[in-house]
Amino acid sequence: MAVFAVGDFPDTQAVVELIKEHFGQKASISCPPPVIPEFPVPSHIEPRFSCFVESEAAGSAVVISCKMPAGEIKTVKDYRDSLAESIFHCALNQRLFKLSRRRDPPYFSCSSAADALVRPVKAYIMTSSCREKGTVEALESMLVEVARARLYGFSEREISIVSALMMSEIESAYLERDQMQSTSLRDEYLQHFLCEEPVVGIEYEARLQKTLLPYISSAEVVKFAENFSTTSSCVIKIVEPRAHASLEDLKAVVLKVNTLEEKRSIPPWEEEQIPEEIVSRSPVPGIIVDKVEHPGIGATEMILSNGMRVCYKCTDFLDDQ
Repeated sequence: MAVFAVGDFPDTQAVVELIKEHFGQKASISCPPPVIPEFPVPSHIEPRFSCFVESEAAGSAVVISCKMPAGEIKTVKDYRDSLAESIFHCALNQRLFKLSRRRDPPYFSCSSAADALVRPVKAYIMTSSCREKGTVEALESMLVEVARARLYGFSEREISIVSALMMSEIESAYLERDQMQSTSLRDEYLQHFLCEEPVVGIEYEARLQKTLLPYISSAEVVKFAENFSTTSSCVIKIVEPRAHASLEDLKAVVLKVNTLEEKRSIPPWEEEQIPEEIVSRSPVPGIIVDKVEHPGIGATEMILSNGMRVCYKCTDFLDDQ
């Protein structure tokens, strides 16, 4: 048994003493603890299909899920692999988002993520919402994008953009570490006790991620696209307010995309030509010409060289949130 106490306690030692008082006298059982049984989840090569009709559904949806063994994070290499996996899903989501913003998109929204199902397995899950009678088109677009990633991978520009986003997120988490929810810390300790996942703390994790991210290559990222194969215990489900697509339609789409991939008939991703700089010549930066303190309200006012006045105040409003 384990007891976790997480929070802004005025007297941490008093909490420790309370735990000892209420739990310290409990005697451990003499016999070894029972072995937690593991129930294997059977895999399957052929994809499985389901069509649901829900008259009260707000719209149509497509779900692609692929099961695989759940890995453990024990070493720095394991953590590096988990970062590469996160980059894969983020880079794929960037493409899916751009497709959803085209003039006649195959779906309204679409995203990919990894999720833990039960202890021995996890799943890659891609979900989309689409217009009525659009589930077949949405499914084909989703399968094509994963196949495109398997064939050509991601460009170094795409990888660098995603790495910068992840770097920004971990930096924000580090800066706001004093405002972290207690439940997040509790869950980390819980996973450590139940699954032996390491608890390294946000300070070390931020340093580790900052060190590893710049060296993760596109080749490391694209290998995770293989987990989204229709031969990887794949299940394809659609939900419609009224029945329009059949199981045969879904099977035909899978066969079509697999054939296109085998023949390498899917073209590479057309990356937008976005300039590195918006303007060719950077403007001359301004300066602070004067600074005025307002001790009555604890604020500082700055007057800039272009006449703009900026007033700011440092607060501790978020310290207990």
